[in-house]
Amino acid sequence: MNLDKLIPTINDVVFSEEILHSDDEIQKLKQAGTTASVSYLIVIASAIGISLYRLLPPTKEFCSKFRVIEEHYQQLYTREPVSAVNVYISSHQFHGTNGIPFIIAGGMRGLIEIFSYDFDFKIQEIQSIEPPMSSAPVTHIISRPPQADYEGLIIVGHGGLDPTLNNDFIEQIDPKPMIRFFKTSFGIGHQSCQELDQSFEGRPDSNVIKGRIISISSAVDGIDYILCVALDSTYMEKDAKDGLELAIFKIENAQNISLICWENISILCNLLPVLDIDAPIRYAKCEILLPNRTVLFDPNIKSQCELFYDLKPSFTEWFDDAEFRKYTPYSAITFSAIRSRRNQLDGELIFDMLLRFVNIEPESYPPPDTEALKILFDEIFKSNDIDMLRKHCLVYYLLKDWQAFSKRYQKYATRFLIPPNFLCLMDGYWALDHCQFAEAIRFLTEPTVTVDWDIKVMQVLLKNVGPYDALKYANLNNIQETSPENIEIYMEILLHCDICEALLFQVHKLNILLNTVMDENERAILNKYCEIEDQETRKHFLIIYNIHHGNIVESIKENELLKRRGESIGSGTVSTHMRNKYIGSIMETLPPMQLKEISMEIDKALSHDE
Repeated sequence: MNLDKLIPTINDVVFSEEILHSDDEIQKLKQAGTTASVSYLIVIASAIGISLYRLLPPTKEFCSKFRVIEEHYQQLYTREPVSAVNVYISSHQFHGTNGIPFIIAGGMRGLIEIFSYDFDFKIQEIQSIEPPMSSAPVTHIISRPPQADYEGLIIVGHGGLDPTLNNDFIEQIDPKPMIRFFKTSFGIGHQSCQELDQSFEGRPDSNVIKGRIISISSAVDGIDYILCVALDSTYMEKDAKDGLELAIFKIENAQNISLICWENISILCNLLPVLDIDAPIRYAKCEILLPNRTVLFDPNIKSQCELFYDLKPSFTEWFDDAEFRKYTPYSAITFSAIRSRRNQLDGELIFDMLLRFVNIEPESYPPPDTEALKILFDEIFKSNDIDMLRKHCLVYYLLKDWQAFSKRYQKYATRFLIPPNFLCLMDGYWALDHCQFAEAIRFLTEPTVTVDWDIKVMQVLLKNVGPYDALKYANLNNIQETSPENIEIYMEILLHCDICEALLFQVHKLNILLNTVMDENERAILNKYCEIEDQETRKHFLIIYNIHHGNIVESIKENELLKRRGESIGSGTVSTHMRNKYIGSIMETLPPMQLKEISMEIDKALSHDE
């Protein structure tokens, strides 16, 4: 799948649940030289239409990653850009399959089209549903599986586009948010999608001017559904509360819709943007995700002021005194082990470096008792040198020391929304500090992880594991291209692993420098660097660089000066003889007057040496 050209136009992506293959489909795959009992669909909605990819899952026998076996493209009949998409698996089991996949696509002008897909007939249009009067773009499509017979439910959201997306197709002023409901009946011989009478354009009994749907979430409650919709709306009435809203519906038998509540939640969210919501089950509280915390909305309480998670965690909740005494990882034995590991890691743990970065003395770790642990905990959250996410990462590291007790660090990461790449980074640091080097390499070489101290990691691996593991880490993280210090340690690792590779690496770097075009200032810096010390190697490079870039006179002068001053290092090497021979052949082509002028300049330079 090459999506480079498609990515800028993508509006929505959906990955289907697994699709069981029929016996006929399995046989066709075998004839094509592969085998699989299930496949998946990736459907992409973009400005140019629908892109569908059928994928086979990884297998030990054939492939270690997903394989694309089919690729299809489909436009809406109006040719308008596709703004939202979803995949609906019907409940009709056909020849051993778990149902037929249907694709529901929504357009920028509000059109909805439904397509079926199978191995033989590929993509076929089933039904098109005309847009509402407002022609607002389709921004959300939610499909719910059938609860009885073959009937299911589709919820469609219209409204303004996400302002963070760069989409200049539609210049519609004031699109109104609208929620529509459709009862579906997808099976052999009865494929239909019928819109229910009830729809909602803004808060009931109010006149919405404009707005957008931020997120839609649904949950199954027995045979019914609970639907939550987060909106950002503006109303005509002066006394109406504009801003963030949360609407909660109950849907019975896929057709009877009742509104539980429709409330403004701007104060609850402290005017922060809503990122996502999670629908409750059995009238529980709805979770609302904000940029820095999660809040709860209780439909039974009018005054919504309850915070789910505070920014700063409670020390007693995570480091209970009784549990610390019972399960403490900081006993006399572990104190000795940590000191031993410090010495093993050249006198400094990665966690020591992290603490020093936030101006906390590394001697604070490990804490001898609960009081010392609380002091360290408070110092972390008092620091102004790092943001809240990185403070949570430091506490996550401390909680990982409780390996034998309830995986509390995992709960902490979930509670405070530490991203996966930061978790991998801290897991890698913790593993390295605990001399679990294989685990450290696994975590620290994840593509999304950015390691702060690559040189430290490579030095530790080189000293404690061996050059080959250090080389593996360096190659996976592309260390050799980052800085002079990294190049030096990388060269040292190569010398331990393969002298030929080390020499080739050195030649490669020299070739890069040799082919670099420099301006006058850069040339002056290079000349100063090559002449600052009495090293023939640098002067040899300068001569070759001048020849390579056509500075013939300069290369002759440098070469003759080097010869007359007497080459001590490498004067008998093959490269020196070849250089002198090449320069000599160039000099034979120059006129006598130019050679005399060069000789006079060389004599003048030598007289300054005296």
